[in-house]
Amino acid sequence: YNALSQELMRDSDPNNDKTPAQLKKIYEYEHQRRVVHNKPDYVADMGFGGPIPGGQALGNLRFFASYRSHQMAYIMPLSRDTYNDDAMRVNLTSDLSPTTTLTLTGNYGLTRSVSSTGNNSPSMGGHYTSNWSVANLASISYAIFQDGYNNPIDIQRFGYGLELNHQINERSLAKVVVNRAHTNYSIFPLDSLDLTDTLRLFEDIFGAYDHFIINDYPNGYHPGYSPGLIDGARTDWAGFARDESYNIVTTVKADYQNQLTRNNELKTGINFVHTRNVVNSWMVAPMSTWEAYYNWDQSPIRLGAYILDKLEFEGLVVNAGLRYDMYNLNGMWYDLAPYDTLLNAVWGFQLDSLADYRKTKAVHSLNPRIGISHPISVNSKLYFNYGHFSSQPTATYLYLVDRYGDGGNIRRLGNPELPFSKTIMYELGYEHSFFDRYLAKIAAFYNDTKNQEAWTIYEGLGSGKGKTNYRLAESRAYRDVSGFELTLRKTGTFVSGFVNYTYQLYSSGSFGRTMIREAYETNPALEEQDLKDNPVEYYPYPAPYARANIVFKTPKTFSFAGLNPALTGGWSASILASWRDGGYSSRTAYSRVTLPADNTIKYPFEWKDSWACDLRVSKIFTYNNFDIRLYLDIDNVFNIKNLSSTGSSGALDWQDGYINSLHLFWEEGVFNGNDKIGDFNRYGEFVPIESVSNLTAVSSPLESVLYHNQADGIGRGESFYRWDGSDFVLQDEATVNELYKKKAYIDMPNLTSLTFLNPRTFRLGFSISF
Repeated sequence: YNALSQELMRDSDPNNDKTPAQLKKIYEYEHQRRVVHNKPDYVADMGFGGPIPGGQALGNLRFFASYRSHQMAYIMPLSRDTYNDDAMRVNLTSDLSPTTTLTLTGNYGLTRSVSSTGNNSPSMGGHYTSNWSVANLASISYAIFQDGYNNPIDIQRFGYGLELNHQINERSLAKVVVNRAHTNYSIFPLDSLDLTDTLRLFEDIFGAYDHFIINDYPNGYHPGYSPGLIDGARTDWAGFARDESYNIVTTVKADYQNQLTRNNELKTGINFVHTRNVVNSWMVAPMSTWEAYYNWDQSPIRLGAYILDKLEFEGLVVNAGLRYDMYNLNGMWYDLAPYDTLLNAVWGFQLDSLADYRKTKAVHSLNPRIGISHPISVNSKLYFNYGHFSSQPTATYLYLVDRYGDGGNIRRLGNPELPFSKTIMYELGYEHSFFDRYLAKIAAFYNDTKNQEAWTIYEGLGSGKGKTNYRLAESRAYRDVSGFELTLRKTGTFVSGFVNYTYQLYSSGSFGRTMIREAYETNPALEEQDLKDNPVEYYPYPAPYARANIVFKTPKTFSFAGLNPALTGGWSASILASWRDGGYSSRTAYSRVTLPADNTIKYPFEWKDSWACDLRVSKIFTYNNFDIRLYLDIDNVFNIKNLSSTGSSGALDWQDGYINSLHLFWEEGVFNGNDKIGDFNRYGEFVPIESVSNLTAVSSPLESVLYHNQADGIGRGESFYRWDGSDFVLQDEATVNELYKKKAYIDMPNLTSLTFLNPRTFRLGFSISF
């Protein structure tokens, strides 16, 4: 404040002259936050059903209605304080005949949340549903201190349908399902600040000028108001998102099942899906060069059919099936060359009227599957599963037309003829039951996924707005997962549960180029040089994890030591524990961090393993026809601390500060260590370590730094010093060891309140059944 005050006093603008105390007052006013204490997290879930009076004449007409409400208070208030989701559903069921049942369904839901779009691309309905996602906003300082950075979003859902079940004969039955689902998206800004409603914060030091600030700031939004005198506090570079999109999905399904013989069962079915996908999502920015537009209206169709045959003979079970899937845009799409000039910033807004079109082709996929289970003994079996599974690309990769800036430059373009991504799965396993209560399982698996969607950059010739430079959706990514799992399950009256360990080797990457330039066509040497300068390398890495769920319970009629079963029966305690390997980050993960000189170290950054343990205790009380269940959930019962990157205030803080301060396995000298990303400073005070050739080389010593004097050697008890204000003081070995042990040298992320996002949490609840 002193330095800024002097700077403002010296400039030519008398209106900004402020004392240090006045600057501090401005800063505190601009950086106030609403503190919300009265918004709890809760879940309310209820259902009620029964016969409808007079319904006997309508096939014993009966109903079931349910309602669920969920609220989660955001870790810090945004344009809304909470995430809320409400859903209700009503079923009416009638027996049309002794063999035919009809169920009519209606549902309605409303999600009130905050859009995840701030000043970047439209979110396509994305919104905040977790503390981590909200806390991640903290790296944008002015997003924390004003409400309008992220706009509110409402997602309205309603639908209706029917389900008809008919038993054809004693061996066969059929089911038909028809439903229609509507989803409407609405993203809108907060009410604009009233710029005429000002607050006189104080008179300036000369009494000639007053300092005014908008009275409602920072609780509001205005596209033209940027009051930040000190560190860029503003309301204008925020609240960009708008959305008026909707979807209508109509689904028709039919399934048929027939027990052909005692040993042979046949299932088959077909489904048809028609989607009306209308996207109108855009950004409103202070400058048109930052505006973006997502607009399309498509009506794709999907068709699926399957047949599954199950054979059983003396314990041998064989399931063999085949599934067919198809999707089609069911319309026209742009017929463009890869570097078409219609895609540049000059013609982007006129693309729809100037481009040639062609009829899109349908995309097909055929997926065989087989599963075999073979008994080896009375207590054991060997099984094998093999199958092909396909997944349709998301709408963003299929239909997106991403226009950006005042010329409508095409940034990304979808491809409605992308193939299905396909996964080929293999699994071989063995199960053994013993003591009638335990089941042990060992299995090996391999999943090979290819044709995953990815964006490929196409860069044309030219420059400025006349240059074509966009991303095209292509199917060039892949993923492989292989490994094994060990599982032990136990059943029982008092103790049950499972323990699982899974080891998997994970790799992913892409085929082909991530960027294709038109210049390659006339200058192949340029492509060769680009490949040399930007090699694409992918290496597999292990990602093991383990889970355990142990349940202790007593039956409702259980009596212990002669006590009343009302006290000792109906208890349940469930422990859910998990461990996951932290994983690794490659050499390209952090651009601001020093890398090892040894290029054979492909993953120089290792993450700390994560641990979790939750506990649920419940007790059932019975009163007449009512079962009343009280429960207590304790998340993270041991208050295990897992560090979150959301505690950083940006790349400078996270990379230059935290990660650079870690002592990694490939570093040398006093900086060599076994730190992992996720380790944290347990000392409390930050004590940076600086290694110098000689103490005389330190021109401006600091009392907070632990200096390593290379001239003395590398021993911790003979070469570390601290400055006491007048001289360097040799630190004893015990003191240095304590600093190392508690990792005092780690520069923790600046936002301490957001460093650990999973504190021990208690939730109390009850349920009533009758």
